[in-house]
Parts: sequence; structure tokens; C-alpha cells
Amino acid sequence: MKSVLPDTLEQKRLIVARANNRRVIRVLIVLGAVLLGSALMLRGLPKEQRYPIFFTILGIAFVLEIRAIRKGWQENEDMCRSLGFMCPHCGAALYEPRSFISQNGLCPQCRKSVVPT
Repeated sequence: MKSVLPDTLEQKRLIVARANNRRVIRVLIVLGAVLLGSALMLRGLPKEQRYPIFFTILGIAFVLEIRAIRKGWQENEDMCRSLGFMCPHCGAALYEPRSFISQNGLCPQCRKSVVPT
């Protein structure tokens, strides 16, 4: 689908989106490796030892995953700020995953048009 954003804004959106996608893929790979590694490592233990250790690892992985997501949001906002991909009306970062800004041209925060007329 063709973007309604001007070329300069669309290029900035793509730069932030690609960086965000790479970050998400890295986090998912690390999470998968931690869970798979812990499952393989605990395979030889008896059930009464295996489950508490696995759920502790799962809890730690969950906390680290939440931290990585929050850091990703901050990095997206910092990247938008450095690229000048900010709303002219409310000053919020224009990139949010699944905000459809390239299709509707609206700021994800204030819902005002960022497309110059």
C-alpha cells in the first residue's frame, strides 16, 4: 500500500521501524535460547527439582523481557527525536508499532494530521 506520508517522513518512519524490528527479533531469539537452554539443562533432574528451577528461570526471563520492551520503547522515542520524526502538534514521537501512520497520516497520540496540505 502506498504511504500517505511525504517521502522525508516515510524514510524516517522506515528507519525507526527497521531498528525496532531488529531489536524485537534479537529479544525473541535470546528469550527462546534461554528457555530452550534451561529446558535442556534441567532435563536430567528429578521433577521435584526441575519445576522450581525452571519456573524461577521463566520468571527471570519474563522480568528481563518486560525490561527489554520498555527499553525498546524508549529507544524508539529517542530515535524519533534524533531524526525529527515528531508530531508538530503535540510533540510526541510519531512511530508506534501498529499505529498505521503511513496509511492515515495521523499522529498516534493526538490523532491530528501530520501530512502537510
